[in-house]
Amino acid sequence: MYKAHESTVIDRGAIIGKGSDIGCFCRVTNQAQIGENCFIGQGCMIGNVKVGNNVTLANNTILYESIVLKNKAFIGSGVVFANAKNPRNTDSKGYKYAKIVVKKGASIGANSTIIAPVKIGKYAVVGAGSVVTKDIPPFALAFGNPARIVGFVNKQGKKIQSSKD
Repeated sequence: MYKAHESTVIDRGAIIGKGSDIGCFCRVTNQAQIGENCFIGQGCMIGNVKVGNNVTLANNTILYESIVLKNKAFIGSGVVFANAKNPRNTDSKGYKYAKIVVKKGASIGANSTIIAPVKIGKYAVVGAGSVVTKDIPPFALAFGNPARIVGFVNKQGKKIQSSKD
């Protein structure tokens, strides 16, 4: 069983794993799949996406089609996933979406923008306010506009000095 605030709207057909907790003023559409033990903060919109187990999605984040969050991913407040291949004001049936994949254990800091198509590697850390336009490799520490790799981290997210740390 999962918990959801009374103000949250969950469409019939949505799949939500046991132990997940969905905050106030959220919307979960009928094709959404949310894993077990996830935390969804207030004001989130979850569309036709797959969210793994033990994922944290902080406040005011929107997930649309072609976005995949693997197990243990952390998405900070206000992260923007820009996944339209050719964003134009046209008939929505003609929209094509590029894929964004956030791998196991990766963390994306608050108010970052992720521009498709990209992959954020497992256990990578993207600093707050970054703009990601290229793939981030596993265990990389990246930040800035555009995001640049400035080092590497361990599974706990602590910066390492060398490959032996």
